[in-house]
Amino acid sequence: MVSNLDFNNRLTYKDLIGSGDVDNSLPEETEERKAVRFFGFVERVLRQHSNLDSLGRFRFHLTASEGNCKVMQGCLDKMELVFGSQIEAIEWWVWDATRFRNLPSIWRLPESFYTLKNLKDVNLHHVIMGADGPVSLPSLKNLNLWKAKFTDFDSLSRLISGCPVLETLCLEYCAVVVANENDFLIASMPSLRNLRIVGLGNDGYEDLCPIAMEAPMLTDLYLEDFSELQFLGSSSPLTCLCSARVDTNEGGGSYDSLIRLLTQISNVKEMCLDRKTLEFLSAGNDVQRLVFPNLTHLTIQPTEWCSSRVLHSLLHSASKLQSLVINVWFAYGPMRWEETEPTGTQQCLQSSLEEIEINAFDPLEGDVKMVGYLLNAGAVLKKLHVNLFSDPTKEECKELRSLLKLPRESSTCKVRITLVGEENDIKLDDDGINLR
Repeated sequence: MVSNLDFNNRLTYKDLIGSGDVDNSLPEETEERKAVRFFGFVERVLRQHSNLDSLGRFRFHLTASEGNCKVMQGCLDKMELVFGSQIEAIEWWVWDATRFRNLPSIWRLPESFYTLKNLKDVNLHHVIMGADGPVSLPSLKNLNLWKAKFTDFDSLSRLISGCPVLETLCLEYCAVVVANENDFLIASMPSLRNLRIVGLGNDGYEDLCPIAMEAPMLTDLYLEDFSELQFLGSSSPLTCLCSARVDTNEGGGSYDSLIRLLTQISNVKEMCLDRKTLEFLSAGNDVQRLVFPNLTHLTIQPTEWCSSRVLHSLLHSASKLQSLVINVWFAYGPMRWEETEPTGTQQCLQSSLEEIEINAFDPLEGDVKMVGYLLNAGAVLKKLHVNLFSDPTKEECKELRSLLKLPRESSTCKVRITLVGEENDIKLDDDGINLR
């Protein structure tokens, strides 16, 4: 009786049969030959253990490349694998040995996968998904898919609907064949706690697959290259949400869908908005109407295409904000700072914002204006930590020293300047220490 099967072709042929049986004078095997040998080994093991009813965990790790991908796909098409009813965890992982970005999905899941009653954890990489019959996975709690390809739009819908107790759903660079531009996935996930979506759409991820989801228990949300998501159910925002990261990135959705999403996650406590999201928000005025009443930690990544109006509006919308992290996107220049005074009262600067961290700060690129504003307005600020992207020049050191002389509203605020990755190596602080 076998309870675990673990295959890994990253092991060499020596590892599999013992170094004493290998003739080291022979030339090194080609990628194709290694793949054939590996699958021959897998088939022999499966023949020896034809009854997999007692199998609790199946783990299959492959290292694929342009040289062996087609061979592997041919071998997998011939391999018959029927999962037993007792299996609780399946892990199928393809490692891209040569960063071959267009590595295709090379394994179609057997039909027996979709009705495993005891299955709890699934991690699948480069697989083809599409059940011919109903999907019933009543015990599945964690589903992680990376570059999975769904044969049709209903495949994804039926998969999600067949997992009533799912707590974690991760869809990274998955392809969904969207035949109709009006296709809209509607999913009810009452147990879902963690949701991660990265670039969900057609092959090439050019056309997104919109999702309307009911997930009242959601606590953690991560969206990258994707904002075509809306939450159904109660008219009030998600009440359990603790953390959210929203990165629309390249072609990740529309401005309206982004505003709708931010409105629906407004109860979040910790939030990260990446550069493209901030650029989207800079294009309109709706951010001024957003309210984040429970937000205590905010991370943003501004660029030269981001307006300082967005920073002002976010500070205005988060009255309980305690810490702010600004990751300057050095490749695109500093935030576009507008001299006009911010509208509205930024309550967090007067009552709650105590810590600010600025990473990849460039003293000659206009970030000084941002620091000056935060120091001048932060009435309860205790610490402002500036991380430099590179060792400063003499000219930059002069600018950095000027930071220490900027007016501060808070009498207890301390400024510290360090080099990224060297937090204990203080370059400059309020005591005038300079370790250059």
